Amino acid sequence: MLAFSARWHSRAAVRQYVSSDRDEMLQAAMSVGTASELLLKTLIHHTAPSLLADRGDRDSLLLLAGATLPTVDPLRFRSISAVEAHRLAKHLHPALPVDVRQPEALVSRNAAAHLGIVEPAQLRRAVAQHTILVQGVLPLLDLDEAAFWGVSLMPSVTALIDDARSETARIVASKLVSARSAIRTKLLGLPEVAQLAYLAALSGTQRSYTDHEEAQRCPACDQQGWLLCTLERGPIEREFGAIGAAWRERTAYPFAFECNVCDLQLEDDELYEVPNFPVEIALEPEEVDE
Repeated sequence: MLAFSARWHSRAAVRQYVSSDRDEMLQAAMSVGTASELLLKTLIHHTAPSLLADRGDRDSLLLLAGATLPTVDPLRFRSISAVEAHRLAKHLHPALPVDVRQPEALVSRNAAAHLGIVEPAQLRRAVAQHTILVQGVLPLLDLDEAAFWGVSLMPSVTALIDDARSETARIVASKLVSARSAIRTKLLGLPEVAQLAYLAALSGTQRSYTDHEEAQRCPACDQQGWLLCTLERGPIEREFGAIGAAWRERTAYPFAFECNVCDLQLEDDELYEVPNFPVEIALEPEEVDE
């Protein structure tokens, strides 16, 4: 039911976001936010239904377990919020194209629902971001993209995805030009020895700290920057016949890059535009005390 509802709202958003009728644009804004929430909740349910219950709410957990108690009303189900659904989906599947800081789809829905406001350019970004999200989620649910969108909408969806990726490439190119210009300005007028000392002092310094930071050569200034990553730990493994020998695999998933030398900052899909940047990083296994 979640998936069918997500599909209906996804189609409505793609059909109506280009309309010149304000009410239809408002409907598109409402639908794109609702579609993103429902689609991610479908994915979360696919992993573990109990994760949908808000803070482990007792009656909601009973409903998810299939209980039919007379005191449990499905209409009073308390689920996690849309924002929490985005965060949880990103935690479960770090490689998903989910913007946990400012999901454009939720921005559109909130503006439309609470103030009756819709802005065409922002709405278009939201719908484009949602089509890319759908493309990432459907394979995890074993669902077909053409069946989800329908034959008539597939050309529009493909165009939205292509345009969004082209826009991301343009943004990254602009950031690289700006960062290179910034470092040239900083070094301007300094003798070579002073330039080398300046670069050495800043290269490798950090601004942010996350689950894991991975050293990475900056594509703008060639100094050491940092990939900021979420960390996923695998199940605990034990060596057969050994006492106390337990470990688990660790994988880091980059979601941002920062360079303290030229001030370059890249986020989410922008990372894919840099050929050298890894999508995932296998780390040394972590010992587990038992």
